Amino acid sequence: MVNGLNALARRPAPADMNPARQAPGLWADGPHAAVTRMPSPAAAARAMFRRIEGHFFRPEPREHAYAYIQALMAGGAPPVPAADLGGDDGRQRLLTTARWDEDRMRDSIRTLVVEALGDPHPLMVIAEEGFSKKGTQSVGVAQQFCPGLGGVDNCQVGVFLVQAGRFGAAAVDRELFLPPSWVTDQARRRRAAVPPDLGFRSKDELAWAMIERTLAAQIPVTWIVSRLPYGDSSGLCDLLEEHRLPYLLGTAGGARPPGHAESEGRWARVPLSGPLVPGFARWHLLRRDGGSYLCFAPATTSLGELVRTAHRAAGGEWFFATAREESGLDRYSVRQWQAWYRHITLSMFAHVCQLSTRRRAK
Repeated sequence: MVNGLNALARRPAPADMNPARQAPGLWADGPHAAVTRMPSPAAAARAMFRRIEGHFFRPEPREHAYAYIQALMAGGAPPVPAADLGGDDGRQRLLTTARWDEDRMRDSIRTLVVEALGDPHPLMVIAEEGFSKKGTQSVGVAQQFCPGLGGVDNCQVGVFLVQAGRFGAAAVDRELFLPPSWVTDQARRRRAAVPPDLGFRSKDELAWAMIERTLAAQIPVTWIVSRLPYGDSSGLCDLLEEHRLPYLLGTAGGARPPGHAESEGRWARVPLSGPLVPGFARWHLLRRDGGSYLCFAPATTSLGELVRTAHRAAGGEWFFATAREESGLDRYSVRQWQAWYRHITLSMFAHVCQLSTRRRAK
């Protein structure tokens, strides 16, 4: 596979999240409207950058951060040829030794995303993305299942929490999955500057950490959804139920719905037994042509609402397709732990700038 710094992998948005079909109020109505109504992305980025520039303690990294974001939005490779391989260039230090807090910036981005999407009832998608790499030194790289490719590849895997709405989708949080082979390899951990006290964290544990941060930020989350088999994680489901947080999570096994199941078109649901939170119910949601979800929601939730919620789980795929295209999510060549988080965070900011520009054009 070609390294993400050398070529942008261009994947079309999923058909059921095609921007032109799903969010007509967000994208301008026709070519002439796109010219007359769309504000300048550069101007919007500058205005939004002023809201987060306080995370950079000195003028130099602040200037390099803005230049980096502009390069991501312009579609070219960021101006950092080898960000954590040595040298004195300030653009390299931006991702490694410069003083700024990528987690505080992430928290600011979460606020910007909620504002840009303007949804009073946010729905959050647990999604994963693979970043194909050459060699074995990039932090977290291993032969593992690569989301997007649908098969095993030499890649890094990021777990993301994405807010999805009728105006699009954008990431509010991110975590890098560290495979077991990395957890026990002390030499590679030191070279990649992995925090020494960091142990193995499963993907469902990473997902819960991001959900917990979102709830702590007082975001009124209404659903947690995923097309991936997070419904097979009893630990994650138990935590969500303890917080009375409705979920619709994919499961690995499918089944043909029984003849007596409540159905609507290609979909059917089967009630599940077991200890329940008062006023809530569990169901197994099934597609007759394949695919299944474990659901937990208020007992009054209709099958139609479950089906609509399942369709919105495609927001994760839409985000990855547009973030690769518009904000350089995969355009990096870094090997160290913090550098990965810093690039991804800057890309998330660039993406919400693009999203906000479209929203204002409505």
